[in-house]
Amino acid sequence: SFSDVVRDKPDISWQEQRDSDLQRSVKFWMALVDRWDTKCSLCCSIAELGSTSRIFTMFAHLFAGRAPITVRKRAYSIMRLCDYLESVGEFFPCNERLFYDFLCSEQLGNAPQSRLKGYMQSVNFVRFVMSVDELASLTTSARCKGACLGDHLQERVQASPLTVAELNRFHQLLRAGDDLWIKMFCGAVLMAVYCRSRWGDLMRAETVIEDCDKHGVLCYLEARTGRHKTMKSQMHRHQFLPMVAPAVGVDGSNWGLAWLDVRSEEHTSELQSRE
Repeated sequence: SFSDVVRDKPDISWQEQRDSDLQRSVKFWMALVDRWDTKCSLCCSIAELGSTSRIFTMFAHLFAGRAPITVRKRAYSIMRLCDYLESVGEFFPCNERLFYDFLCSEQLGNAPQSRLKGYMQSVNFVRFVMSVDELASLTTSARCKGACLGDHLQERVQASPLTVAELNRFHQLLRAGDDLWIKMFCGAVLMAVYCRSRWGDLMRAETVIEDCDKHGVLCYLEARTGRHKTMKSQMHRHQFLPMVAPAVGVDGSNWGLAWLDVRSEEHTSELQSRE
């Protein structure tokens, strides 16, 4: 059932959820920076602002256009570094030697390579996004970059790809499922698979285009989203990301038409429940 893999979340739009996540990330960073050396250039800028509301606005401007999950991920890495520095009686920002010692201690603890790379990415994030130039020696250090490569290679853990048999099962549930929401979920999964979309990109789709042939038969479904991973790149700036899925799946049925019917049925049911 969809209930085995879908978590309950507040019934709010993705825009509201994104704003909420960003606010939590900003508050996390504000608490984290409060642990830094007061002589840091960023801490001096914060001291000049005074009020908490102005400090919050400044952090929001620093992270403008950044994904909240990325902002939070960078904060967790810097928090680990701050914990280490405080254990040896120092504060962030630190010098290159202390950062190298920290990376070596993480290596000795068999930290995964992704975490080691994350430390360097986070230091670069603080230096360039938050304008903390005191970290220049850390980001250019050859030995720190080498330590981030790691010596303990681990096999990547990820979900297995869907098989044709599993896709056929999704088609079957979409056509003949007993629960309306199970059918809705199966259609959404097929949409993501056939248009090869990230789940987050599909969730943020702003328009859906039904592409039919000259006989009026649905052939393709196209979703367009304005917020996606490469939206800030020079090549794709101010462009919608088109995601096109063939309406006929591996089982030969028109799953796209079936999914649209399910969506229409769910919408009608929701309106009736409100009345």
